Amino acid sequence: SYYRLDYQDPQVDTIGEDYPLIPTPWIASQEMLSYKAQDGTGIDAVLTLPPEPADRNLPLVVLLHDGPQGQDRIGFDWLAQALASRGYLVLQPNYRGSQGYGADFIAAGYGQWDGKILSDIDAGVAEAVRQGLADPARVCMLGVGFGGYAALKAAESGHVRCAASIDGVTDTASYLTWRQARAPSPDPDAFASLTPSAQWPRTFDDAPYSLRKLELFLGAGRPAIDAAQVRAPVLLIHQAGDGVVPVSQSRALNDALRAAGKPVDFVELKGAGHAPDTEAARLAVLQSVTAFLARYDPPS
Repeated sequence: SYYRLDYQDPQVDTIGEDYPLIPTPWIASQEMLSYKAQDGTGIDAVLTLPPEPADRNLPLVVLLHDGPQGQDRIGFDWLAQALASRGYLVLQPNYRGSQGYGADFIAAGYGQWDGKILSDIDAGVAEAVRQGLADPARVCMLGVGFGGYAALKAAESGHVRCAASIDGVTDTASYLTWRQARAPSPDPDAFASLTPSAQWPRTFDDAPYSLRKLELFLGAGRPAIDAAQVRAPVLLIHQAGDGVVPVSQSRALNDALRAAGKPVDFVELKGAGHAPDTEAARLAVLQSVTAFLARYDPPS
């Protein structure tokens, strides 16, 4: 919200709001949660609490960012706010590899796509449970891109009641082959992994979907989701025109899960982007996710 303050005649006038259709009482509060990973690495996470939370033992949704080199921070997050409005505690961990904590923290995630990054996420859940914030029997995971992969790995482990993947990677070997086949030659990303900044002329940002960084995070491993090992209901949402992670990733896993007799819902959207960024795509995601959670982990 934006205000005009008059110090001579004390009064406050509201000028405008970024989200005027969302009443202030609806906005969920946020705070940071700091904890230690299994090897002692310090991890920060964003906690979004329901507008009128219960005192203890809330149902928890772990919302995982893309990348792995993404970042979650305090501020309005459409998906976290929507989930909190339904009564869920939302945890968004900045596991190793996330940006915003320096080059060494990013590099600590190299080769850990299927390793320490996942244990960083589990440690965040354990800390929320230890503090009495979350009910350990009512945990679901949801993520975009790499976050979708991590959520599906949690479904393999059986540590969650349900998992949802949005535009997610499901088979890193085929995904890497797909990316390599579409890389330009010569590929400027191979030299610097930079992209022109959208905000500052003549400056560069880290390329958000760098093929070179993907290879660094994967290391020598080429892990895939094993449909036969999945032990929790799964929701797959994918935009048909996704140019970063092809819809074939979710289609193939959907077929494998059905063949294995696993509970799975698959929603294919018409959108062309990666990570829902249009009103229509976000509405469809919210409708699918909230219905899925209500079925497998209702908030009350």
